[in-house]
Amino acid sequence: MAKTKKKTKKTRVGFIGAGGISRTHMGYLADMEDVELVAVADISETALEQCSETYGFSNCFTDYKKMLKMKEIDAVTVGTPNGMHHQPTIDALKAGKDVMVEKPMAMTAEEAAEMIKAARKAKQMLVIGFQHRFSAEAQMLKRSIDQGEFGHIIYARCLALRRRGIPNWGVFGRKDLQGGGPLIDIGVHMIEAAHYLMGSPQPVSAFGSAYTYMGNKPSKTA
Repeated sequence: MAKTKKKTKKTRVGFIGAGGISRTHMGYLADMEDVELVAVADISETALEQCSETYGFSNCFTDYKKMLKMKEIDAVTVGTPNGMHHQPTIDALKAGKDVMVEKPMAMTAEEAAEMIKAARKAKQMLVIGFQHRFSAEAQMLKRSIDQGEFGHIIYARCLALRRRGIPNWGVFGRKDLQGGGPLIDIGVHMIEAAHYLMGSPQPVSAFGSAYTYMGNKPSKTA
């Protein structure tokens, strides 16, 4: 007698933000058999229409708080500008949703602490969009480090460079929404990767510098 294939329970996802990074998330998640794209929220009706046409959303909201009331949503991704990660994340956690928020997690350490506190209180999962730790290269290094091949690591130097300069599309040029420049935008990826590879130690000291240049070449987005 042939065995009946067990159905995998799908994770039903809602999106706060319908811009470039959220659409990247949508593209990857749409290809996963165990994920269902349920709803999207954005203040731009044009962006909502574009996402609906591409991914077939029937639930589109200009107020993300209304979307969070949907019981059909299990998890939410927050793909808003950097300065707008904090409150939507907390609201989603309080609504009983697991959350994947884009990096940087928040604009201040205080905001980040509040987000962690909200996740623990709600007993929901909170994940930050640091994908580099999952790359084949990072996992190879992690195995080698954990096996002691590099000895006791006490120092890390991180470097992130975008030769085209600051992207000239979206809100990258708006300090009030994006803030922090290259350090919190691409530098955080390298810092997080180094911290992860070293076993998440408690930092003793840190210093850094950042240089900005507004790109004058057309930026391409997926």
